[in-house]
Amino acid sequence: MTPTVVHYIDTGEFGGAERALLHLLRALDASRFRSVLFHPAAPGLQPLVDGARAAGVEVRTVPNLRGRRNSFRIPRFREQLAAERPALLHAHLNWPLACSAGILAASMAGIPPVATVQLFSGFPRASTIALQRRLVVRAVQRWIAVSPEVATSIEERLGVSASRIRTVYNGIDTLPFASAVRDARVRGEITRGRDAPVVLALARHDRQKGLDCLLRAASLLPEVSVAIAGDGPERAALDALARELDVADRVAFLGRRDDVPALLASADVFVLPSRLEGLPLSLLEALAAGRPVVASSIGGIVDVVRDGIEALLVPPDDPAALAGAVRRVLHEPALADAIAHAGRMRVKTEFSAEGMARSVASIYDEVLSGPATATAGAG
Repeated sequence: MTPTVVHYIDTGEFGGAERALLHLLRALDASRFRSVLFHPAAPGLQPLVDGARAAGVEVRTVPNLRGRRNSFRIPRFREQLAAERPALLHAHLNWPLACSAGILAASMAGIPPVATVQLFSGFPRASTIALQRRLVVRAVQRWIAVSPEVATSIEERLGVSASRIRTVYNGIDTLPFASAVRDARVRGEITRGRDAPVVLALARHDRQKGLDCLLRAASLLPEVSVAIAGDGPERAALDALARELDVADRVAFLGRRDDVPALLASADVFVLPSRLEGLPLSLLEALAAGRPVVASSIGGIVDVVRDGIEALLVPPDDPAALAGAVRRVLHEPALADAIAHAGRMRVKTEFSAEGMARSVASIYDEVLSGPATATAGAG
């Protein structure tokens, strides 16, 4: 009988963790594992729900368990979990202690949890958080880190034994990006009729992504048009900053888009000025599309690209360095072509969704074939 894996996420928006989950659901071998998606009711998750159903994955809406006020909903979650008779619960975390209630509910029911950590940001030091951390660390059988830096943080900051941590890079389906062609309509939407190079960023509008640094760099690049796709809590502040810097007429805020391959094909440079990353899918997509990349030299990015080989890397929070690297790509076509080609080859060979899924499946096998370790403690 094919074992069931319940994939659980407790967020309300379709961001990086959710996109990575969708890539995994599409690539996992359905003949080896039956996948079921558990998600809370949230309009922002509709792209994940629709994508999972299109991939043949069964989808269940479960109670929102985030926050102590929702603890009364845990029994209903446990009922739904028991109805699936899963061999594993795979929690997908957008911060280190996401999905905690679901992880603990599964562990108490004798269902071994596995957890993927997409991004390791800080978390409060309150005593309730400390207790939550200890319980979750004891419960999770295997921690999957999307980069070596995330793996180190799991070990050092959560206190997880290295023997229970595995590093599996995010992967994508490269074909839609590699086959996209430049769209004059999309490019015109960005440039507003100007004959100008296009610099593109695909990012949640959050301080983590450094989009304010991109706008300051744009003020040093009067010759370019900038496009920023995505949305998030910093959208209004970024709009205001663009006006303050007098670049609003050259910056197009595109909102959430479902034509990312066409956007990338219509850009001249892809920029990722992040301050913190796990392993960004937008970077993999830009590489697959053959776009020359300029990005911050930080963990999660340097695990994917090397400076001067697959990208030009600059210090975070340095608008002048960012502007200089963009200008260099635009003015040195041989360099731009070389790093774009190298980047496309790297993502094709090392960051495929199929490779990611095989690695994750091997972790499932490892947990299912090994002794139970739910009470093994942090070490």
